[in-house]
Amino acid sequence: MDNSRIRPALAAASSLRPHEETDKARQAEILREILRHGGVHPLVVSEDFVVLDGHHRLACLKLLGVEKIPVFVVDYFGNGISVSPRRGAILVSKELVVKRAKSGRLFPHKTTRHSFGHALPCARIPLKRLAATPEFRA
Repeated sequence: MDNSRIRPALAAASSLRPHEETDKARQAEILREILRHGGVHPLVVSEDFVVLDGHHRLACLKLLGVEKIPVFVVDYFGNGISVSPRRGAILVSKELVVKRAKSGRLFPHKTTRHSFGHALPCARIPLKRLAATPEFRA
């Protein structure tokens, strides 16, 4: 994937569409990390806001009341991005990922593994920069 096809953005939390469930224990662990480091790495989403990487970070940021989520928007059906199953018994494809996200019938947590071809930009967004609403509770 060409890094020029990665677009940083802030997306409304309500517009993001997960395709996998989250694990509550893992979510608690990620929340502790976010609070300890005071920031979060952007999620990776498709152009129609399907979450490809960062389901647990999204859940944590929603718990904190963050309404604008940092994301890297990628061309999901372009070259360089692939999806493979983490659970052998569950069939996955890009089309199924999008279908599950749009229908709300989520895969179990950690069902898919996305590979992005090249390293994504390294960024950690401070929580203070995301605290644009009075509901933010970090």
